[in-house]
Amino acid sequence: MARGPSGITITTKPPLEQLSRHFRVSRKREMAAGVGTVAGRTMSALAKVTPRRTGRLSRGQRLIKRGALEWEISEVDFYGQILRDGVPAGAMNPILPRQKKALWWPGLPHPIAAVRNHPGIKKNDYFQKAINNSKGDREKAGVQVAVKLSEDYADI
Repeated sequence: MARGPSGITITTKPPLEQLSRHFRVSRKREMAAGVGTVAGRTMSALAKVTPRRTGRLSRGQRLIKRGALEWEISEVDFYGQILRDGVPAGAMNPILPRQKKALWWPGLPHPIAAVRNHPGIKKNDYFQKAINNSKGDREKAGVQVAVKLSEDYADI
């Protein structure tokens, strides 16, 4: 399982695609189902730890099948990367009004001209949390795939 810049790739190491050429079709399907189970469990773990204010970030997460034994979890929204990496307070640009002369939001006692000292964004690596939370499921699926492989080798 690798973590890319915009998502998580779930595949087998060493690649079982090459090894699976020697197996029966039913075993290939069972191995693919095991990898799919790992992907689904990782996706559900990701849904539990993804930050939620509006729900837009979690709705933008996709589980995509790339091959028989390869899945990918990716995000549609760009700000997921910003949340995972965080932004230090000094690196933030001031927030200025675009259409009006002042900024205002609920809870602010009066309109303000700009936000010059933004506190930054705290790092929240929820992809890594999801990978860590789904470790037991990955190990179970790995054992199931290994048992199926050993059964095929015993048949040969």
